[in-house]
Amino acid sequence: MAFSKVTLPDTAVGAPGLMMGAVGSASGLYLAWSGTDASHHLNIESSPAPERWADKHISAETSPVGVSIIHFGSAIVMAWAGTGNQQLNVAQSLDFGATLTSKVTLAETSAHRPTLGLWGKQIVLAWTGTDEAHHLNLLFSNDAKTWAGKVTSTETSTDAPYLTDFLGRLYMAWTGTDKDHSLNVVATADAGHTWTGKVTLGQTSIAGPSLLGLGSEMMISWSGTDANHSINYMSTRDGTTFSGKVTLADSSDYTPILSNGYANNQVAIGWTGRDAEHHLNVATL
Repeated sequence: MAFSKVTLPDTAVGAPGLMMGAVGSASGLYLAWSGTDASHHLNIESSPAPERWADKHISAETSPVGVSIIHFGSAIVMAWAGTGNQQLNVAQSLDFGATLTSKVTLAETSAHRPTLGLWGKQIVLAWTGTDEAHHLNLLFSNDAKTWAGKVTSTETSTDAPYLTDFLGRLYMAWTGTDKDHSLNVVATADAGHTWTGKVTLGQTSIAGPSLLGLGSEMMISWSGTDANHSINYMSTRDGTTFSGKVTLADSSDYTPILSNGYANNQVAIGWTGRDAEHHLNVATL
């Protein structure tokens, strides 16, 4: 795949959120992040075309661990763990991120960034719990306001999990709590009550992985445990056999986030750099 990178002047703590979507009549990539200001305010900026970023908005909301966003209906939905109390929050924006509305603060908590995913007509929230073992959890919603159907997995993680819809099933990937911090992928067809096809990859990560279901292919990306914390990605066509590993020269201490790109079958990736200021980067693969 070709590689074209843009380094933004903005800086972040934790992993950013990245999505392709249409809000109103405007479509493009949307990038969200927790800023490096003292309070770690949430930010969002849009890109209607490659190398064009504009309309940055800074929210009053804050998070010290990053943010997740997804396109749902005609809205941007954003999820984050609050400052201090670690409570999970979900809100929507209908105006390109200028204002957040319908905010819901859940009783659930996480020391890591929560993750949003889509499965059919439902939006799914996943997070690593603050229980002693750090179990993975899911909640489901039809409107991003009312959340139900909580499932607590037997799996545990050192960082945030990730979700994607692929081949009609909801896939979840995470970095394990084993000594090597191995990457794992599993699928469910019944809202998390039954998980099948678990694969533990021969890859390890310092942070959580990212997933993207794109037509007949699903991709996984991660920051490696090598000295450089290099960004890697590979793909699968059946959900269990991953191949074609690519290691980029770029690196991150956090999750590199995959998204649909500007064109059909194009893949975008966003990450927080390892430079001294931790600049945000977005590339197309």
